[in-house]
Amino acid sequence: AVLDVSASRKLVKETGDETSVAVHFNNAKALLDDCKKNGIKVHGHVLVWHNQTPDAFFREGYSATGAYVSREVMLGRLENYIRLVFEYTEANWPGVIVSWDVVNEAMTDDDSAEIPYRQSLLYQIAGDEFIAKAFEYAHEADPNALLFYNDYNAANPGKRDRIYNMVKKMKDA
Repeated sequence: AVLDVSASRKLVKETGDETSVAVHFNNAKALLDDCKKNGIKVHGHVLVWHNQTPDAFFREGYSATGAYVSREVMLGRLENYIRLVFEYTEANWPGVIVSWDVVNEAMTDDDSAEIPYRQSLLYQIAGDEFIAKAFEYAHEADPNALLFYNDYNAANPGKRDRIYNMVKKMKDA
């Protein structure tokens, strides 16, 4: 799923709701149609990834030059985005996507960093709570889906420990 910035901008103008989000699946439709037709199950990659999120997602009115949104608006957009992805995929390809990488690469690679999280705009605006919230929103959208955290260099002991501590914190909560 891809955030549709221009459609999201239009929704905000029409509704005044800064948490409005629009998505499109143009690049995935043929693949998902084929999987549905042939009974192939799919693992979705990825719902939340700083590297693939357009800068406008973090700005008021989805403007390229607008001020950054508040934590509350950011979490609202995140919730609406995840909900829409699940609703659209289930309506069009029911039962095809059975698992998701919910958050991708939220941990820093810097073993000496005071803060274990990558200093992405998601983190800067919403703090580490965006990770737990993304999992919460995905679980609410589909309680039966398998949900995963994905990262690279997880064999690095420092990064592995940061990932473990993040997951433990969420499970404990």
